[in-house]
Amino acid sequence: MIDLAKRRTLRWSMLTLTPLGAVDVSAADTTPSVGRDSPPLPLSPVSESDPLAQAIGFRQDAATVDGRYFPARKLAKARNEVCGDCLLFRPIDAHWGRCVVMIPAGAVNVMGWCGRWTPIRVS
Repeated sequence: MIDLAKRRTLRWSMLTLTPLGAVDVSAADTTPSVGRDSPPLPLSPVSESDPLAQAIGFRQDAATVDGRYFPARKLAKARNEVCGDCLLFRPIDAHWGRCVVMIPAGAVNVMGWCGRWTPIRVS
Protein backbone atom coordinates (compact mmCIF):
# COMPACT_ATOMS: atom_id res chain seq x y z
CA MET A 1 0.00 0.00 0.00
CA ILE A 2 1.20 3.51 -0.77
CA ASP A 3 1.66 5.91 2.15
CA LEU A 4 -0.64 8.93 2.48
CA ALA A 5 1.93 11.55 1.41
CA LYS A 6 2.72 9.65 -1.79
CA ARG A 7 -0.99 9.14 -2.48
CA ARG A 8 -1.61 12.91 -2.17
CA THR A 9 1.30 13.62 -4.50
CA LEU A 10 -0.01 11.15 -7.07
CA ARG A 11 -3.52 12.57 -6.80
CA TRP A 12 -2.23 16.13 -7.25
CA SER A 13 -0.07 15.19 -10.24
CA MET A 14 -2.99 13.30 -11.74
CA LEU A 15 -5.26 16.34 -11.42
CA THR A 16 -2.71 18.82 -12.75
CA LEU A 17 -1.07 16.75 -15.49
CA THR A 18 -3.93 14.64 -16.85
CA PRO A 19 -6.25 16.37 -19.32
CA LEU A 20 -9.52 15.10 -17.84
CA GLY A 21 -12.07 14.38 -20.50
CA ALA A 22 -9.52 14.35 -23.32
CA VAL A 23 -10.05 10.74 -24.29
CA ASP A 24 -9.40 9.93 -27.93
CA VAL A 25 -10.44 6.39 -28.67
CA SER A 26 -11.19 6.94 -32.35
CA ALA A 27 -7.97 5.22 -33.44
CA ALA A 28 -8.53 2.32 -31.07
CA ASP A 29 -12.10 1.76 -32.33
CA THR A 30 -10.88 0.68 -35.77
CA THR A 31 -8.05 -1.51 -34.51
CA PRO A 32 -8.75 -5.26 -34.52
CA SER A 33 -9.17 -6.85 -31.11
CA VAL A 34 -6.77 -9.62 -30.14
CA GLY A 35 -9.28 -11.20 -27.80
CA ARG A 36 -10.97 -10.99 -24.46
CA ASP A 37 -7.74 -11.29 -22.45
CA SER A 38 -5.97 -8.41 -24.15
CA PRO A 39 -7.14 -4.95 -25.23
CA PRO A 40 -7.24 -3.83 -28.85
CA LEU A 41 -3.85 -3.03 -30.33
CA PRO A 42 -1.87 -0.74 -29.77
CA LEU A 43 -3.15 -0.41 -26.20
CA SER A 44 -1.79 -2.44 -23.32
CA PRO A 45 -3.67 -3.21 -20.10
CA VAL A 46 -3.12 -0.98 -17.09
CA SER A 47 -0.70 -2.62 -14.68
CA GLU A 48 -2.02 -3.03 -11.15
CA SER A 49 1.50 -2.26 -9.92
CA ASP A 50 1.45 1.18 -11.59
CA PRO A 51 1.77 3.89 -8.87
CA LEU A 52 -1.43 5.64 -9.98
CA ALA A 53 -3.33 2.35 -10.07
CA GLN A 54 -2.12 1.52 -6.55
CA ALA A 55 -3.06 4.98 -5.28
CA ILE A 56 -6.70 4.50 -6.31
CA GLY A 57 -6.90 0.76 -5.57
CA PHE A 58 -7.34 -0.28 -9.21
CA ARG A 59 -7.89 -3.95 -10.10
CA GLN A 60 -8.50 -5.41 -13.58
CA ASP A 61 -10.90 -7.88 -11.94
CA ALA A 62 -13.32 -6.39 -9.41
CA ALA A 63 -13.59 -9.75 -7.63
CA THR A 64 -9.97 -9.42 -6.46
CA VAL A 65 -10.44 -6.14 -4.57
CA ASP A 66 -9.21 -6.46 -0.98
CA GLY A 67 -12.16 -5.81 1.35
CA ARG A 68 -9.83 -4.85 4.19
CA TYR A 69 -8.77 -1.70 2.35
CA PHE A 70 -12.12 -1.05 0.67
CA PRO A 71 -14.81 -2.28 3.11
CA ALA A 72 -17.67 -0.76 1.08
CA ARG A 73 -16.74 -3.20 -1.71
CA LYS A 74 -17.99 -6.08 0.49
CA LEU A 75 -21.58 -4.76 0.48
CA ALA A 76 -24.15 -6.52 -1.70
CA LYS A 77 -24.95 -3.33 -3.61
CA ALA A 78 -21.29 -3.04 -4.63
CA ARG A 79 -21.40 -6.18 -6.80
CA ASN A 80 -22.39 -4.11 -9.83
CA GLU A 81 -19.65 -1.55 -9.25
CA VAL A 82 -17.40 -2.34 -12.21
CA CYS A 83 -15.62 -0.15 -14.74
CA GLY A 84 -18.26 -0.85 -17.38
CA ASP A 85 -20.89 0.80 -15.16
CA CYS A 86 -18.74 3.81 -14.20
CA LEU A 87 -19.22 7.38 -15.39
CA LEU A 88 -15.45 7.70 -15.98
CA PHE A 89 -15.26 4.67 -18.34
CA ARG A 90 -15.10 5.10 -22.14
CA PRO A 91 -15.68 1.78 -23.96
CA ILE A 92 -13.43 0.65 -26.79
CA ASP A 93 -15.01 -2.75 -27.39
CA ALA A 94 -17.13 -5.24 -25.43
CA HIS A 95 -14.33 -6.12 -22.96
CA TRP A 96 -11.99 -3.11 -22.79
CA GLY A 97 -12.08 0.66 -22.48
CA ARG A 98 -10.25 3.77 -21.33
CA CYS A 99 -10.68 5.46 -17.98
CA VAL A 100 -10.60 9.23 -17.60
CA VAL A 101 -8.45 8.78 -14.47
CA MET A 102 -6.10 6.19 -15.98
CA ILE A 103 -5.66 7.80 -19.44
CA PRO A 104 -1.87 7.61 -19.68
CA ALA A 105 -1.67 4.10 -18.27
CA GLY A 106 -3.57 2.18 -20.97
CA ALA A 107 -6.73 0.10 -21.19
CA VAL A 108 -8.93 -1.14 -18.36
CA ASN A 109 -11.12 -4.23 -18.31
CA VAL A 110 -14.87 -3.70 -18.31
CA MET A 111 -15.00 -5.90 -15.17
CA GLY A 112 -12.33 -3.86 -13.34
CA TRP A 113 -12.76 -1.55 -10.34
CA CYS A 114 -11.05 1.32 -8.54
CA GLY A 115 -11.69 3.60 -5.58
CA ARG A 116 -12.83 6.39 -7.93
CA TRP A 117 -15.82 4.37 -9.18
CA THR A 118 -18.67 6.82 -9.92
CA PRO A 119 -22.21 5.65 -10.75
CA ILE A 120 -23.77 6.65 -14.04
CA ARG A 121 -26.68 8.87 -13.11
CA VAL A 122 -29.76 8.26 -15.21
CA SER A 123 -32.48 10.87 -14.84
